[in-house]
Amino acid sequence: MADKGGKNRGVAAPPAGANVRAREVPATRPRLGRDHLLEAAEDLVLHLRLRDVLASVGVRSVADHAGVAPGTVSHHFPSKSGRAGEPNPTLARAVVEHVLSQSLAGTRSAQAAVAEIVDPTTGRGDGADPLGPLTELASSGESPLSNANRDLALSITLLAATVAGHDPDARRPLRAHHEARIDLLVEVIDATLDLSGRRMAEGTSERAFARSLTALIDGFAMQARYDPHTTADLLTSAGLRLFDSFTVSHSAVEEPDPEHTLFARVDPPADAAGVRETIAAAALRRYRAGGWRAVSLTAVAADTGVSRQTAIRCFGHRNTLAAAIWATFIPTLEHGLRHDEQLRVDRLLGRHVQRLAELAHRHPRLTAALVSSFWYQTAHVGPPTGASDDPRVIAPVPFVLVPVLEQHRSSFRAGLIDSPSQSITFAGMLTNHALTAAIARQESATDIAAYVVATTIAGALTRRPPPF
Repeated sequence: MADKGGKNRGVAAPPAGANVRAREVPATRPRLGRDHLLEAAEDLVLHLRLRDVLASVGVRSVADHAGVAPGTVSHHFPSKSGRAGEPNPTLARAVVEHVLSQSLAGTRSAQAAVAEIVDPTTGRGDGADPLGPLTELASSGESPLSNANRDLALSITLLAATVAGHDPDARRPLRAHHEARIDLLVEVIDATLDLSGRRMAEGTSERAFARSLTALIDGFAMQARYDPHTTADLLTSAGLRLFDSFTVSHSAVEEPDPEHTLFARVDPPADAAGVRETIAAAALRRYRAGGWRAVSLTAVAADTGVSRQTAIRCFGHRNTLAAAIWATFIPTLEHGLRHDEQLRVDRLLGRHVQRLAELAHRHPRLTAALVSSFWYQTAHVGPPTGASDDPRVIAPVPFVLVPVLEQHRSSFRAGLIDSPSQSITFAGMLTNHALTAAIARQESATDIAAYVVATTIAGALTRRPPPF
């Protein structure tokens, strides 16, 4: 039958009297069996996009569930199609980003709880479980087995990950969430290393361990949905065993036979002092470019072309790199003392404390790492011995005060700075008090200085000074 335009629709009927033969099936004709249909369905799954995966979370369904008009949803989540019944890519992307941001907030809460275990300003590090940060992590909101909100986050993550390989709308928020989560976990790992007296093994890094740990946590979360034997205790045990495999004791010597290693090692230059200066300069460049999070022994070793073991020999621990960076601030402190040398001793020391507090406020994470390295060295090694990897030798911040104290010896109570060793001890106590107060107290540098003058300094002088 012809249409109104005179053109035939479909296939024309054969002319009358024609010899009608059975039509041959082309060789390329698709198979019509069950297996072929399954293959077609699988191909569709392979090429799904985020908007398709979350199609049931469309404008109309969200509007009905929220009790609003579809136009309200479209106003907040505009889509090119503009149709209430079609998948809305803007809404799908916003759902993923919102759920992942809530999940990250839970991780931050867990990290904050962990931070209290080793916070030098609270003193909770004394006697704490060396593996406390990791076990705290497993028993807190980050654990997929103990936080109901993680179930929703896992569902969204799995759905988005299904299409992330070919859909940027899914890949971008997943990648951003993952990297932010890694950053937080690195802080937990650093805290565990500090408490346990361990360091990352040769060829590993905090970020590599963090990536492995997130894979472990998310794998447990998925498996716990259908396996009742996947428990929080099992996750904790697996996490600690993973930590054990990635780390070694601080005192461990890693000198593998080159014939038994998979990767070539770079021999250190003959000039050990030159190596330390080169590594310290690389750490400073990294800090200026990306802050304290960008600084690690592995990274600076790679930047300078030496092995990580060489970096460990020179600095021992990541926090010792903080001392190398902080050492670059010492000339500023010395200049300030020279500028204020005509002031009364209480004003001179108060101004010095103020400058210390200003530096600590500008570099809070770096300063916390510096103080932690000082405390660790004092507790585990004792008084400075002049070792090249001692942070107190690398960044002799208290020593800039020693000449000032000895010059004003008569202003102090008897027995406080009667000898060079006593001057060094008091300088260390004053510096530690200033830096710790600046980290712990949410006050201005001037208020920190006034607080230290009214306590440590006033108690040491023969005459109580006026308020700073």
